[in-house]
Amino acid sequence: MRIAIITSTYPRFRGDGVGSFIHSLSQALVQHGHHLTVLAPYDPDVTPGWPNEVKVKRVHYIWPKSWAIVGHARSLASDVRLRWHAYPLAALFALSATLHLYREVRNQQTDIIYAQWLLPGGFIGAIVSYLTGIPLVVSLHGSDVFLVERYPAFRPVARFVLHKACHVIACSTDLARRVLRLGLSSESVSVIPYGVDHKRFTPLAPKAKLPVPNNHHIVMAIGRLVRKKGFSFLLEAAPLVLARHPDVHFVIAGDGDLKEELRNLAVSLKIQEHV
Repeated sequence: MRIAIITSTYPRFRGDGVGSFIHSLSQALVQHGHHLTVLAPYDPDVTPGWPNEVKVKRVHYIWPKSWAIVGHARSLASDVRLRWHAYPLAALFALSATLHLYREVRNQQTDIIYAQWLLPGGFIGAIVSYLTGIPLVVSLHGSDVFLVERYPAFRPVARFVLHKACHVIACSTDLARRVLRLGLSSESVSVIPYGVDHKRFTPLAPKAKLPVPNNHHIVMAIGRLVRKKGFSFLLEAAPLVLARHPDVHFVIAGDGDLKEELRNLAVSLKIQEHV
């Protein structure tokens, strides 16, 4: 099957944690024998020629290239509000990406357009699907539905995308319930949680790299350091855990706008020696 993925986020270089789950999904589709092309925004940090196992086309939408800062988890401030520059740059990206995607699906005789996030990817995919008749599948990842709920002006666009999609995939039951409130029928949405490659992750490998005694326990939390991930709740619960289990250590792995705030919270809770 020939699949065109449109996404606003994709790893820019080896080891880039932003959008790595989209890369893993793309790799799995290729390994299952599908012909895949990924369209993602250009970014100044992109490593040319990477990755070589997935065909990725970077969409240029503004010059100079140093201004290309749409996507890659930079359009939202702490994942709670749009940054001011996101509005004009997202419009330019949507226009350029629509043209690129249209040419791609025509030239490659694409079978399915697979959009990541309701906006802007779903909107771009819906337009091209409308123009070409190629079926559209949309995956929801959370921040997209949050934006539609927070900004009413986006709701007509979201409903257009949901109406055009032949199927919608949500990564959680909560996300599926929330999108149903936008008018999507329950038959049109499936819940497929994110998977984990168990060959890459083993419990002993990371523990050996940490300055923690082998007989101590580790609670690990991984993700972008933004408010919706809930890392502050973990830290606030840590004193209760340590009161009963003083051999527990908490490891938070990631980067983001709240890094210093979380460090300061650990200090104020007097648990910095365990975090």
